Amino acid sequence: MPGGIATVTLTGRYIRPDGTPLSGTVTITTPSLLTLSGANSITAGSTVVTLDNAGSFSCVLVATDNANMQPTGWRYSVTEKFTGITGRTYSIDLPASTPTVDIADIAPADPATGNYVTVAGPAGADGRTILSGTSAPGAGTGGNGDFYIDTAAWTIYGPKTGGSWPSGHALNGGVVSLTYSDVGADPAGAASAAQTAATSAAQSYTDTAVAAEVARANGAYDTAGAATSALSSAHTYTDTAIASEAARADSAYVGAADARLTNARTPTAHASSHASGGTDALTPAAIGATTPADITTALAGHVADVAHGDQPSENGLLAWTYDPNMAGHVTAQSNSGMAGRITLSRILLRKTITWSNIWLGLAGIDASAVLSNCYLGIYDASGTLKGTTADVSSSLMTSAIAKPFPLTSPFTATPGTYFVAMLLNGTWATNSLTFKCSGAGISVNAGLSAPNLRYSNLLTGQTSLPSSLTLSGQTTTVISSGWGSQWYGVS
Repeated sequence: MPGGIATVTLTGRYIRPDGTPLSGTVTITTPSLLTLSGANSITAGSTVVTLDNAGSFSCVLVATDNANMQPTGWRYSVTEKFTGITGRTYSIDLPASTPTVDIADIAPADPATGNYVTVAGPAGADGRTILSGTSAPGAGTGGNGDFYIDTAAWTIYGPKTGGSWPSGHALNGGVVSLTYSDVGADPAGAASAAQTAATSAAQSYTDTAVAAEVARANGAYDTAGAATSALSSAHTYTDTAIASEAARADSAYVGAADARLTNARTPTAHASSHASGGTDALTPAAIGATTPADITTALAGHVADVAHGDQPSENGLLAWTYDPNMAGHVTAQSNSGMAGRITLSRILLRKTITWSNIWLGLAGIDASAVLSNCYLGIYDASGTLKGTTADVSSSLMTSAIAKPFPLTSPFTATPGTYFVAMLLNGTWATNSLTFKCSGAGISVNAGLSAPNLRYSNLLTGQTSLPSSLTLSGQTTTVISSGWGSQWYGVS
């Protein structure tokens, strides 16, 4: 983060009821372009964090109350999307005074529990602010504004007296909260004469929504509580908010409610609008489903698993070049012909795995061999080195069995084509250092050409595996005698 910007570290952890971690993303978005003149920077857009294997995340964000920032008074929008679970979107403040915040401490709870959500309201003409608090009203509690909204019961309390919420000053229990509404108060906080008259009978309106309309009417009701001519026929008001209030109104309103809001009508069927090609078509992602491409990939891997005989999983492996039962031969070449060459064996992955080890069948050991700079590695279809072992020279001198050789850094391998590379250096007796292979020889490349040969060799004089290979340069100068057709496994 550039210097001069106050930040907050936001952390979180999401788990299922049994403690297993959720998977998915959390997106934190600014509402607009934010100018941070003190740091000569502008910030905008979203930060997307992916939950790790423990269901956790941590990210550093610009504090919402940075000095010399325009605009002010904004909040981050948080969107939670989890696999198999309906997500949600809500807003949060991240003031610099709290440098580290866990999202569990500020995310809204289910409104049905009666908890209170901190939401800023409009500033009144006298500078007062209507806020909801974080606890029930009472001495020394509630939000930091002058008015308090209980969002569970939709009741307004206020104003504060000496920094505390007076009990009993609910909207339904008195007119104090109406006196200091968002219109009509003078700078000292006193109600105007028109407003006092408008609210003198407000406590007789027991419907909260109607009482709120009384306060906002600013003189539309006379002192007797009857509607003036401006409101005498509620159904003529086309404004949606007023029409909705008219529909819910009790005897405090004069005139019949708009028939459009009172007659029962069967909802019009609209499933077709959400169908593919409709005016409001839904995508699989919109309802939490996997995309067709994901389904195709999954099915391809499943078909591959069931369409053949023995599978890698039955040997505790993730993939292999072919069934080890078919590796009935051994390869053997002179060190003068093989030292410094890279041999490649193609392997296909049909599902995403974490590649940690390369297995091979060590068939024969030359006790007199002198080996050095011997490596196994993996290249992807573009020729990029994705993983490599340490020098395996000493491991080729012991235990003539099928065994794993660990990568120095395991990596995530997505479905596609990969090539297992072998590099040998040193001296050994021909026909002594051998590896399990198939007997197919050069015929394994039938119908194939570079850069997609199933078995091939590249380069000479190498003492380590290069970071990339030009696969179009694949040749068969060595594997024609069977050297490159080794069996390899993956775990």
